[in-house]
Formats: sequence, structure tokens, C-alpha cells
Amino acid sequence: MPLLDARNLSFGYLRHAAVISNVSFDTGAARAPALIGRSGVGKTTLLSLIAGHIAPSSGTLLFDNVPVDGPSASRTLVFQAYNLFPWLTAAENVAFGPRCNGMSAQQSYDIARDILVRFGLSDVADAFPNELSGGMRQRTAIARALAVNPACLLIDEPFSSLDIETKRMIIDDIKTHALAHGTRLIMATHNPVDVQALCDSAISIRTASRSHTFLAGPYRRIYRNEFNNLRQVLPPRDGCDMGSTAPIWPSSLSAILARRVCRFTGLGRGDRSQNEMVSR
Repeated sequence: MPLLDARNLSFGYLRHAAVISNVSFDTGAARAPALIGRSGVGKTTLLSLIAGHIAPSSGTLLFDNVPVDGPSASRTLVFQAYNLFPWLTAAENVAFGPRCNGMSAQQSYDIARDILVRFGLSDVADAFPNELSGGMRQRTAIARALAVNPACLLIDEPFSSLDIETKRMIIDDIKTHALAHGTRLIMATHNPVDVQALCDSAISIRTASRSHTFLAGPYRRIYRNEFNNLRQVLPPRDGCDMGSTAPIWPSSLSAILARRVCRFTGLGRGDRSQNEMVSR
């Protein structure tokens, strides 16, 4: 039974072209798929559909073989902008979900304190969001989403504004909680390194002439496919042996991109032409 199963799914805002148009896909046996694609292809919209915050214009979306028909504590979303309640402390923000689920104030506060300790935030439990650093706000937002023990955590570009050390700390927090509680994950991101750190598969979203293509599979295969597509569409340039195509970026940036993608996907291992490309 796939985590996600979409059939002829469409969504569009009033007076605008469809953001997602008649797409079908499923995630197979994946427990932590990533949504990848350029800005504006509909990653955040798809996360909002999965969370039940918006309803599709047509088609069906199943989560664990159950139709998504509204918000649920089993699917919690961490927003790009954190969206912490500014009038509540960190502990009160984290306790908000359990309180909404009918727990007493003391039970909710105990849960909040426990998860803040595990996320290394016990010293700022009584601080308000404007008194927290960006990394602390992000960890508090993730802690709030996990406080209701969801079946699946949805996170939207969670590390885009964080330094490397803070990112590593948050990734470790998420992994530790997921292993302890069996929580699954769906993450929208641009960064293949984040996909490798947290996800076991990827859903590539691409647009062409207002239509959408969704390609799901193991993340290394998806990125290998994306890189091969990139090589096909970039224009040729003299003095470069990247097959019939070459990057339009400066050579130093091209080399960095080539090294990272080839190392990530496994392209170039045992392949002389690819190794030559990476060395450039």
C-alpha cells in the first residue's frame, strides 16, 4: 500500500492557470519521499493538498489508502516561514497540538517539555518566537508538528535559511524522532544533499505547456534522470567533451555541479567520459 496515491489530481486558484493539472502517481513502498523541482512547479501546493489544507479541484488523493478530505493530526505540516504563534512561548507553541487533540493543559505541557528537551530547546522553553534564533524557531516548529505524534511529517524547504551546523542538528532531531516513533516524512526541497540525508525516494515535478509530469522512484535514479535531461537541453560549446552538450554556466560552477551530481547519483563511476567531465 503506497504512502501516497494520486489519481487525475488537479488544483488551480481562481482566475489562474492550474497549478497541478491531471496528474497521477504513487510513491510505492517509500516511507520518506522528497518532492523536487524548480520553484513554482507546485511542490508547496502538493504538500498543502496532502495536509488537507486545500481541496483538489478534481481527482483523488489517498494517504495510506484513505482519501484526504481535510486536515488531520496524522499529517502535520511545517511551513517555510515557521508560522509560530507570536503570543505563545516555545513550550506553549509545542503544546498547542496536544491541547487541540483534547489533552489536559498539564499533559500537553509535559509533552511539550519532553520534546523540547530532546530537541535541545529546554533552555528556551519560556521564550517567545521573537526571542529565538532562526534555527531555534525552525526546531520549535518541527517540535510542534511532532508533538501530536503524526503518522507523517510534511516539511516545506525546511533548511533553506539555516547554516550547515544547525541543519545537521535538525536533521538528527528528525531522524531520532522518526526512528523512535515510526514517523514517515514527505519533504519539498531543491537540495539533493537534504534528500540524501532524510529521504528514500523522490518525486520529480516538471512543467511544460501548462501540463505537469510527475516521476516517482528511488532518489538516485530520479536525480540521474534529471541530470541526463539537463545535458540534453543545454547548448553545445566548443572545447568541451560532455557528449553533444555543455553547461551555460561558468566553467568553475559547471565543475562543482558536475562533481556534486555525479557523486550523488553514481554517474561516472567506472566511466571514463564522465570522469573526465567531473575533472573539468
